[in-house]
Amino acid sequence: MTKAILTSKADSAYDDLNEFRYHFPQTYFNQIQNAINDWIIYYEPRRLTQKLNKQGGRQAYYATARITRIERDPTRDEAFRHAVRNGLALSGTIQWMFDRRLISVDDDYTILTADNYLPAQAKRMLNSIGKLLLPERMELRPHPQFLDFHRENVFKG
Repeated sequence: MTKAILTSKADSAYDDLNEFRYHFPQTYFNQIQNAINDWIIYYEPRRLTQKLNKQGGRQAYYATARITRIERDPTRDEAFRHAVRNGLALSGTIQWMFDRRLISVDDDYTILTADNYLPAQAKRMLNSIGKLLLPERMELRPHPQFLDFHRENVFKG
């Protein structure tokens, strides 16, 4: 169950990396604290440009993640940030498949499919190499513990 929806903008004044950290003001501390170890949804208020809109730019709701901890931002008074290690930035359709247990991710970041439930046409939407495209920095990658949980407790495959 989702505990919070967090707004994210490409031109944020903070140094947010949504797959790693997200800043929020003191007024939201209690709500974010109640969401620790639970799911949140990232929301972008609008698409960035009309051109991106036509080319399949980011949808309004674009990622889910689990908040793992809250820490005070050492560079700003009255600001906090939460830490995330299991966020996956997926397109809207692929996120839908992940949430509906039709795809999952193996320890080596191979995309797994629930073959008995996922039509061949849907599989063609996955990238051709069959693996997640990952950030270079290890600490920005999805945590193996969360991938394992999804595979073992959620995935239909």
